[in-house]
Amino acid sequence: MTEALILSTWSFALEANRSAWPALTAGGASLDAVEAVCRHVEEDTEVDSVGLGGLPDATGSVTLDACVMLSPARSGSVCAVSTHLHVTSLARAVMERSPHKLLAGPGAERFAAEHGFEARELLTDEARATYESWLADADSVGPQNIDPSLEEHHDTVGSLALDASGVLAGACSTSGMRFKTPGRVGDSPITGHGLWVHPEHGACVATGSGELMMGSNTAFLAVEEMRRGAEVAEALKRAIERTAEEHELGPEDQVALLGMRPDGSWAAMSLRPGFRAVLSSGEEPALIEPESIWST
Repeated sequence: MTEALILSTWSFALEANRSAWPALTAGGASLDAVEAVCRHVEEDTEVDSVGLGGLPDATGSVTLDACVMLSPARSGSVCAVSTHLHVTSLARAVMERSPHKLLAGPGAERFAAEHGFEARELLTDEARATYESWLADADSVGPQNIDPSLEEHHDTVGSLALDASGVLAGACSTSGMRFKTPGRVGDSPITGHGLWVHPEHGACVATGSGELMMGSNTAFLAVEEMRRGAEVAEALKRAIERTAEEHELGPEDQVALLGMRPDGSWAAMSLRPGFRAVLSSGEEPALIEPESIWST
């Protein structure tokens, strides 16, 4: 039997990993575990970059994106969902109950309603207040002088898990860049960009500046390096370096990756300091500070 593992992005995943761990160690499936992690964070109103409490776009509308993946042949994604909270579960439903890979906007919402997902109001009072403050600033200095991507990292929750049967799974969920241009979709729901899982070679999930991952297919690139024989840490390092080389980076741009193989080896790494991850491999989840390639 394989030792169970869960590796998730950011410190807000501590409780999420804790909630998913008992079922996984009791013989549960890795896909159930990563879904449970993301659902937990989607419900957490203290997290302003995922699910309920996520900050809206420039018009005040919250839209959510998510992806789940088991293999190149088995994945599901949704994006621009404004009426349903648990988009990770909705992405799984797309994978398991439809012939499609990605559903967007009203079509994804219609699919959710047809499959029994409960509609929810996504904009909380706290998120509305933050939005109104940002809008007032934009009105006073001009929206062209406010770059929402540089105000704060938009921290996707991403999770990789390995179950006792040796099956890898990955999931990610986000409300995207705060005050984004309406219609903007980032890397999280796009397989190969924010998440890639191959059952034999490994898995990678990304967080940080989504447009960078979209430009370089960063998650796929990391797993491709594993396929070529690189150890997990080296694969992540190469993928981050290549992504950085292929873009003109701003002062706040971040590329942060988690990687895992079916043999239980794993790594976490980022371009810049500040990234945190949560590892579950025993009774209590551990908060880890991954290595960063740059010192600033």
